Amino acid sequence: MSMPNPPVTHGLTPLPPMFPATTSINLSGDWTSLWNPISSQLGPVMTILSWAGVLIVVGGVAKWAWDRKKGMPGRHGGVLWALAIGALLAAPGVVIPIILGLADVVVNAIAGALGSSGG
Repeated sequence: MSMPNPPVTHGLTPLPPMFPATTSINLSGDWTSLWNPISSQLGPVMTILSWAGVLIVVGGVAKWAWDRKKGMPGRHGGVLWALAIGALLAAPGVVIPIILGLADVVVNAIAGALGSSGG
């Protein structure tokens, strides 16, 4: 039985894998540990921001509906920005963890694929 040849490095030190197999990225958990102390100290301010977010969403949707009623369809950029900004203001403890959770899944899948392929 012959031993396999070691990898040829041409005198260079081999690099460690880009992502070790035990690494798990948890962006949403890190955001939660950051956001909980902040939001507990900003009680009334968070209520005001939530109301502002709701008003932005309602105003954006009302303007979009009014424009469609006036015969100006096809302009959805304003309502999309209003929904995004309003959602972030109204529920940063919900919206941001969802976005970061999706990013966790994608980044961990890429890291797993790179780690299992040898880097």
